[in-house]
Amino acid sequence: MIKQLTIICSAELSEVVGKVLTKSGAPGFARFDGTGTNILEKSSLYRDLTWPSCVYIVPAEEEKLRWIIDKLKAHAGKCSAEPCLKMILTPVEEFY
Repeated sequence: MIKQLTIICSAELSEVVGKVLTKSGAPGFARFDGTGTNILEKSSLYRDLTWPSCVYIVPAEEEKLRWIIDKLKAHAGKCSAEPCLKMILTPVEEFY
């Protein structure tokens, strides 16, 4: 069954993520570079922490996505900016 894996990571992990995706056997993925933001204080005066980030979108068979998740779990929490690695696995209603 096809599912979608969304990966949000700091730029310092983007090379590692790209290599894992390339080796995974997934048919392809999209990468978007941008800026990540954490809202540190949730009051009337917001304070933000921003960092260079990447978002990957990977549609593939669940087995391949589970392989990717297993390979990348070891990198969660091991970079200077948070969130350094987040993975979201979601069902896909239709895929063309």
